[in-house]
Amino acid sequence: LLSLARAQIQLEAKDQALTQKLDAYPPVFRGPLQRLQNHGSLTLVVPPEKAYGSKGLPPKIPPGATMVYSVRIVDSQPAPAK
Repeated sequence: LLSLARAQIQLEAKDQALTQKLDAYPPVFRGPLQRLQNHGSLTLVVPPEKAYGSKGLPPKIPPGATMVYSVRIVDSQPAPAK
């Protein structure tokens, strides 16, 4: 069983893939991603206070927005040896 805590994770979200170590993802993603297996998927609902808050990120994200992410782990590889 591969531990995702030290793995390079390729995450797919909205037809884009992002590859980086788990600790490089925002804290709100880390716990849920650690519980997934390779090729697992989830929908993550992030309330405004843990996302962009009362300011938002204009013009794309309005103030007080709840963020909903549908993500899938495309692949995970063991982290390179130190």
